[in-house]
Amino acid sequence: MLKVQSAEVRFRLFECGQFFLIVMGAGLLAPAAFADVVEPATLAVADFEFRDTSGEVRGQTAEHEARLKAFGVALQDGLSEKIKLVALPCQAEQCTIKDPGLVDLSRQAKTASAKYLLIGQVHKMSTLVGWVKLQCWI
Repeated sequence: MLKVQSAEVRFRLFECGQFFLIVMGAGLLAPAAFADVVEPATLAVADFEFRDTSGEVRGQTAEHEARLKAFGVALQDGLSEKIKLVALPCQAEQCTIKDPGLVDLSRQAKTASAKYLLIGQVHKMSTLVGWVKLQCWI
């Protein structure tokens, strides 16, 4: 009687193991089966704003604008390797969270078929300390 129970337990464990492998295999293969069904995520990147609270005496507006533009180009180049980017209609003009604003940027991103909108700000706190704040809107 004991041997029958052991064999029965082993058989049930074997059945459970088979079921587990089938479920795991289906879980691993399902994304590949539906890969062409899923649309790639698209991102619209708004221009970042620059905030300077360093209190430096020398005016550096031109330098800051050049660095901010270079940062934007580097950010878009890096992101374009990983995700599909779409241009916002306001890219020729100022296209930040302040002008034209979040509501208009969101509307433009949807019009451009973007699923996500990336906004941000570069904050220069002092000569040596700066922050980049990012937000991604759906």
